[in-house]
Amino acid sequence: MASPYHPRQPPPTPQRVPAKWVIVAVVAGSVLLLALLVTVVVAFVMQGEREGSLELRPVLEASAPPCANGALAAADGRTCYQLADGMTVRQVVEAEAELPAGRQEWVVRVRLNEADAATYRGLTAEVYSHTPPRNQLAIVMGDQVLSTVMYLGPVKGDQFEIGGTVTQQKATELAHRIGGRPDS
Repeated sequence: MASPYHPRQPPPTPQRVPAKWVIVAVVAGSVLLLALLVTVVVAFVMQGEREGSLELRPVLEASAPPCANGALAAADGRTCYQLADGMTVRQVVEAEAELPAGRQEWVVRVRLNEADAATYRGLTAEVYSHTPPRNQLAIVMGDQVLSTVMYLGPVKGDQFEIGGTVTQQKATELAHRIGGRPDS
């Protein structure tokens, strides 16, 4: 008669993963982590971290200081502007300092992405037919008017310029602030 007792089999011996596969897994994980980190950094830089949002707002009124009732001061402190709601620039494609041919003062030329450019063109179409100062857009960063631009007709492009910057250094610093780049 056969015994119902079966001797217990020893457990299988664990197989070791070859060291090369452990190394491959660690390297692959490191590469993926590095790729994720680079993606986050690039997205952060492309977003253009600015000191305050860049806005384009129609001018309702301009007056001498002191500024009252929510009016914003110009960068030079000589004028206060009462502004209407306008647009917040979502993405600056490029902000460059330049000295236009035949001019004495440096400017910052700002180029917008297509969505912002369409909104900008719409704003210029609204303001150009008004009398001064209502035919102007204020270029605002944070709580300061960087510049105002007077429009004699609607704009068809994707860029504007900020004038009144006398030196190359100031224009370059402003371009870097607007474009979200640190000063060099």
